[in-house]
Amino acid sequence: EGIMPKAGVTYNIYPQLKYDYDKLFEVRQTFPEDVTAVVTVNGVPQGEKTKTMTVMSLNDCVFALLDGDDYEDISWMFAAYVNENHPLVEKILKEALEKHTDSFSGYQGKAEEVKEEIEAVWKAVQDRGVKYSDVSVPSAESDYLSSQHVRLLGDSLSGKQANCVDGTVLLASILKKIGLNTYL
Repeated sequence: EGIMPKAGVTYNIYPQLKYDYDKLFEVRQTFPEDVTAVVTVNGVPQGEKTKTMTVMSLNDCVFALLDGDDYEDISWMFAAYVNENHPLVEKILKEALEKHTDSFSGYQGKAEEVKEEIEAVWKAVQDRGVKYSDVSVPSAESDYLSSQHVRLLGDSLSGKQANCVDGTVLLASILKKIGLNTYL
């Protein structure tokens, strides 16, 4: 509900939707959803309009939006897939410590030590058998936005495959956990 202060003016309305985040997390395929807007003026119904929207998969990251004739770059959205608190991050760090490095001291050490820590993480991911796999096609096409399929960290590790973005998200998650600055 809202009050428009001036009559005869066109307003763009951006309603706040009530999301069930646990249910959204489960969405792995697109599906249509009807959204209905009802307009009343001083309590008198003026009509309603229903539009079918597409609910995108959680794995489809929007990275560009059509704004007039140009696309707006929002590729920073890929950072939303970085999850340094995923339980598998700790397991990979443990494996890296057991096989490839003595410690993770991050920026407390010398530059060469930081490089060695990054290499230890890389080797631990390789030890898990993760291979490159160019699966990046989103589950829905659109004329006004561009998106790419992104595997969640656990999906990349359990499926033993990652594309450029998936692998970057995976490595950024692990490196962020050990205190290194990451940038996607």
